[in-house]
Amino acid sequence: MDEPYALPPRPRKTRRGPIRRSFLLVAVLPTLLVALYFGLVARPRYITQFRFSIYQPNNNGPQQGNGSIAAAASTGGDLPSAAPTVADYVVADYLTSPQVILDLEKRMDLRQMLDDPKGDLLGRYWWGDGTPERMLWYWNTLTTNVSFDVTTGLTTVSVTTYSPRNALIIADALQTLSESVVNNMSAGARQDKVRFAESAVRRIDTRLKDVLLREQALRNAQKSPDPSAAAQAMLTYTDTLRQSIDTLTAEDSVLARSIAPNAPTRRVLHRQIEAAQAQLREATKDIGGDTSPDHTQDAKLPRQMNAYEYLELERNFLTTFDSSLLQLLETARLDAATQHNYLETYVSPYAPRHARLPRPIRWTALTFIGLSTLWLIGLLIVLSVKDHMLPSEPDAP
Repeated sequence: MDEPYALPPRPRKTRRGPIRRSFLLVAVLPTLLVALYFGLVARPRYITQFRFSIYQPNNNGPQQGNGSIAAAASTGGDLPSAAPTVADYVVADYLTSPQVILDLEKRMDLRQMLDDPKGDLLGRYWWGDGTPERMLWYWNTLTTNVSFDVTTGLTTVSVTTYSPRNALIIADALQTLSESVVNNMSAGARQDKVRFAESAVRRIDTRLKDVLLREQALRNAQKSPDPSAAAQAMLTYTDTLRQSIDTLTAEDSVLARSIAPNAPTRRVLHRQIEAAQAQLREATKDIGGDTSPDHTQDAKLPRQMNAYEYLELERNFLTTFDSSLLQLLETARLDAATQHNYLETYVSPYAPRHARLPRPIRWTALTFIGLSTLWLIGLLIVLSVKDHMLPSEPDAP
C-alpha cells in the first residue's frame, strides 16, 4: 500500500515586530539623541593652527633637517634634506606632555579658558582639580592635535576652543614655547664648552704668572733685565780676554828667544798679560768661573743660563697655549651665542572667523550609518543562531 502524500511543512511566520523595535532601539533612538545634542546642546568650536619646520644650518653644508628657504640661504644655497631631526620629535612630544600645561599656566589662566562658559557641559573642562595630570587627557583629546609628517618633517599644531580669541592666545603661546624648546635644546652642552674653556684659560694664566714671577726673581738676583744676553756678553768678554792672553803669551815666547827678559818690550808684554789675567779673574769671579790653565769654568753660569732658558721656553709655550685657549674660548662663546636649531613658522596662528565644529549633519549621518551597520551584523548573527537551533523534522512512519 502506498504511503499517503505528505504536505511540506508550513513556513514559519517571521516576527517583524521585535526586529523593528530592536532597530529603533539600537540605531534610530541614539541617532535622534545625537541629532538633538548637536542641534540644541553643542556649541560652536573654533580651530586655529600653525605649521612649522625645524632645520639645523651647518657651515660645512646642511645637516639632516627640514627643507626651507632660510636654510638654503644660511648654507650657501643648498637645501637641507627633508629627513626629520631629533628636534622635530622633541617638540612634538613636548606639545603633548604635562610640561606644556605647566608652562602655559605661567602665562595664562588655562583652566578658565578650557572651562569656557560659552561651551556645553560635554565639551568643557569642568571636572577635575586642574592638575596637569588630569588636564592632559582633555588637552590631547579635545584641545590640541599635533600632526608630524615623518616624510616631509613638517609639523602642524591645531588648537580647538569655544572662543576664537582663546584659540589664538593658546596657539601663539604654543608657538613661542616651541621656539624656546628648540633654542634651548643644545644650550647646556654649549655652556659646558664655555665653562671648560674658561677653566683652562684660568689654569694657564696662573701658571704663566708663576713663570713671570720666577723670571723676575732671576733678573733681580742677577741684576740684569736680560740674564741670557748678559751671560752671553760675559762669555764673549771672557773669551776675548783669553784670546788676548794667548796672543800676548805667544808673542812673549817668540821674543824670549831674542830679547832679554828685562827688555822694555817684554816688560810691556808682561804688564799687558798681567792686566788681562786680572781682568779675566775679575770677570770669572763674577760669573763663577776660574782662571785655570785649561780655562775651564764651574757650573754656576751654565746653571743660571739653563734656568733662565727653561723659564723662557716655558713662558713662550704658555703664552702660545694661552693664545690658543683664548681663541677656543671666543669660539665657544660665539658657538654658545649662535642658534643651532631654527624653528621656521611658515603658517602663523590666526583668529578663526568660522566655527568648524561641530558638524551636526556629518556626525548624525555617521552615527546612523555606524549603528545601522552594527544592528544589521547583530541581526544576521541572531538569525543564524536561531536557524541552527530549529528542531529537525521527524521521520515518516
